[in-house]
Amino acid sequence: MKSTIRLAAALLALAAIPQVAEAQFGGLRKRLEQKIGLAEGGERAPAFSDRVLEITDARLDQLVKGLRVEAGEAAAQERRDAAGRARDAERAKQDEAYAACSQPFAKELLRYTGMTMGLAFAAKREQDKSGKAGGPMQDSLKAVTDRMVKTKDAMVAKCGAEPPESSDSSFDAMAADEGRDPQALGARAAGLTADQYAVLRERAAAFVLARGGRTGSYVYAAGERASLEHRARELAPFRALLGG
Repeated sequence: MKSTIRLAAALLALAAIPQVAEAQFGGLRKRLEQKIGLAEGGERAPAFSDRVLEITDARLDQLVKGLRVEAGEAAAQERRDAAGRARDAERAKQDEAYAACSQPFAKELLRYTGMTMGLAFAAKREQDKSGKAGGPMQDSLKAVTDRMVKTKDAMVAKCGAEPPESSDSSFDAMAADEGRDPQALGARAAGLTADQYAVLRERAAAFVLARGGRTGSYVYAAGERASLEHRARELAPFRALLGG
């Protein structure tokens, strides 16, 4: 009888070991996970700070406000860039047309310029030798100069005035856009610092672009995932802006 009682007690003790071990080691595992920053399920939990803000519905309201401003500014910049490219293309077209029209006249003017220089040097030599330039030399120089004037007038009559020097449109666009960085404007609209907005934007982007898949090195608390899933449809239109 006593041996039966002892056997039953031993069996009960053995049955209790897994439960005790689970309680002890389960608590130890939970403490270790908290210590190294792991959330339930083994995922690393985000460490929130003044820079890394917890994603909540209120934070997503701020982010959406910022993204709308970003999208508007990015579209405005694209319109300005397109207008600048159109101006550059039109200027190139005008330059090409003027060059084609004026080329024959330019060759003639270059020839007359050479003749004028030759006559001027000859007149200078004659003057140095005799003390004055002869009448025929002066007449020749005037005749060539008159031809140059007539050729230039004919060129203007046919080709129009030479297109003026233009400023660099790309440089002008950069100067105009200075201080209008879309992301900086988005942060201002969201009421966040540049760092806070950038980190919030990156973390939300990783989740949105993953479309339910893996988010790489970005991890989220359970409440953050719930907020992002709840607002996924609202964030979807910004995929292209976020890098998707």
